[in-house]
Amino acid sequence: MKMEKKRPLGVIIFAILFILIPLSVVIEFIKEVPFYGFRELVPTYFGPFILSVFLIVLSIGIFKLKEWARAICVWGSILFFIWGWSCFLVGWNPLKVMGLGELIYIIYPTIIGIPTLFYFTRPKVKEQFKGEEIANA
Repeated sequence: MKMEKKRPLGVIIFAILFILIPLSVVIEFIKEVPFYGFRELVPTYFGPFILSVFLIVLSIGIFKLKEWARAICVWGSILFFIWGWSCFLVGWNPLKVMGLGELIYIIYPTIIGIPTLFYFTRPKVKEQFKGEEIANA
């Protein structure tokens, strides 16, 4: 008989965060359709939509305490941080079409990437992701 585990508050917060980010992309897309038209916005939002679907699947995995989701969070936060700072340092701004400045590449990777990396590498959090059964919280 396995001991049931309760979801930590941090896991719930990150799962909700990784749902809110895709929702913001969808809302932004819906707001801009009347001004630019659907066909003009699809190429601009194709990448963010793919990322949004990925983040929704990831948030479900985090909420269910799946080890693969924790590993993706750790590696993803490292890659996100490196990508953001690299874009900033070389002056490349692929999100310029969305009206975002270069500082976005420092702000988001720092505010989201570092806390994600820190939280999901804690020994107690790692332990929570090892078990399969969780209590309905």
